[in-house]
Amino acid sequence: MPNAAPKKPDPHPGVAAAAISLMAMAVAGVLELIGLTSAWDRALLERMKSVGLEGGVAPLEAWIGWLWAAVVIVLSTWVLLHVRGGWRRWVLAVSMAVVSLAWIPVMALCGRVPMLSAPAVGVLWALGGSLVYAARHREPK
Repeated sequence: MPNAAPKKPDPHPGVAAAAISLMAMAVAGVLELIGLTSAWDRALLERMKSVGLEGGVAPLEAWIGWLWAAVVIVLSTWVLLHVRGGWRRWVLAVSMAVVSLAWIPVMALCGRVPMLSAPAVGVLWALGGSLVYAARHREPK
């Protein structure tokens, strides 16, 4: 008799969403604290200045980027862990990544450059963590 594949563990989407969200914010915060993402933010600022938008660009207050990241991280992990179907999760994850990264040119048109390198890493970490957790656990009912 062939061995059956091991049964996937029961899902705990609420607890997992909270843990993944906290870990994503912690990773983003540590990257910001050690200064790893500041070079990416400076490069983004220089790129936006060289685009040639009239009136110049100024950095956006950091708390706005972090607030955006916190909302996106919490909501996207919750949604990804409560949706059934792998392809649906991938569509939602890619959509959230595109929406988060599309914020940069929109803010540049407003004359602001968000310092989003660390928050963007947090969003990508949360999306990846949610997809891995969902793939390794049974789907919610």
